[in-house]
Amino acid sequence: PEWLAPDHNTWATHINHRIFMPIVYMCPVALVLSPSMLAMPLDLAMGVLIPVHAHCNANMIISDYAHWITKAKWFDTALRMALVPVTGLTFLGLLNLNLRGPGLTESFKALWRKPAEP
Repeated sequence: PEWLAPDHNTWATHINHRIFMPIVYMCPVALVLSPSMLAMPLDLAMGVLIPVHAHCNANMIISDYAHWITKAKWFDTALRMALVPVTGLTFLGLLNLNLRGPGLTESFKALWRKPAEP
């Protein structure tokens, strides 16, 4: 099906290319704005855009490299079908992080903070 291979149709490729630049511009702005509430809309937007962008690009990787393992069409289809729930879980995880946790940007910034002393 067409929805299972977004790298084989023009609308998905177009969307993928259009998503890239907003992600590039949002990341540094969110890093500067965080930990204020002004970063939350950017975190929510990135929580949607990043999984969609990753899904489209992972399909391109499947197109480029799956045939090296086997030329069977079922293998390509199985990889693409397995990618759909991975993308869905990534979206839900980022949504949970943004709504219930510190947010995507604060979680990213926490990687470089010293741990709190007990």
